[in-house]
Amino acid sequence: MSAYLSKSSIVIAIAAAAVASLPASAADMPQRAPAPVYKAAPAPIDYFSGWSLGAELGYGWGRGKTTTNVLPGDLTFKPDGVVAGLNLGYRWRTAPNGYFGVVTAIDYLDFKDTLTVPGPAIPATFKQRWLGTTGVQFGALFSPTFLGYVGGGVAYGDAKASTTFGGTNFSISDTKVGWYLGAGFDVAIGNNWTWGAEYKYVDLGKIDGNWGRIINASSDVTDNIVMVNLKYRFGN
Repeated sequence: MSAYLSKSSIVIAIAAAAVASLPASAADMPQRAPAPVYKAAPAPIDYFSGWSLGAELGYGWGRGKTTTNVLPGDLTFKPDGVVAGLNLGYRWRTAPNGYFGVVTAIDYLDFKDTLTVPGPAIPATFKQRWLGTTGVQFGALFSPTFLGYVGGGVAYGDAKASTTFGGTNFSISDTKVGWYLGAGFDVAIGNNWTWGAEYKYVDLGKIDGNWGRIINASSDVTDNIVMVNLKYRFGN
């Protein structure tokens, strides 16, 4: 009997020791790392949507092909000069990399050219003093901060051709409505500022008139304009 108790005591002691060692063994076991927490990447900043107001400055050159009923040939004026003005626009983001916008601009033109009329050898002058454009733009992102675009719409502006003969001033002038096509780019230089450049081809059609009801004249008016601009975009 005593031998049986002794064996039972040994078994119980071994079991107790094994149970006592379990917490330490569990603590020594490698623990599973917590699952990583993924955060959504911040949305890229939209530098080009919304209202913008800008200033523009550049250079332009034009062509005023003038015909009359008294000269054997045409007078082709080539006025050129400084262009300076303001622009106002609004753009919508229509796709991850696409934009649509409407824009209007008004510019002062310092365009002038003087030719000598063949035959009577008198000077004739062609001038343009202002130009406005209103149209649409279709843009595409080439990088988050670089937007290229093309556009076109309505153009409107003035033109004047004049000469003096026998102490009398003869001139034709008008404010005309035509069309324009253009292309350009904008580069973001902060959350609300962009700089860019733009080219426009402008066709204002013809100005017609008569000098003293004797000389009839007509001038085709086209312009090429290259400008740089600085714009402020309203909003975030």
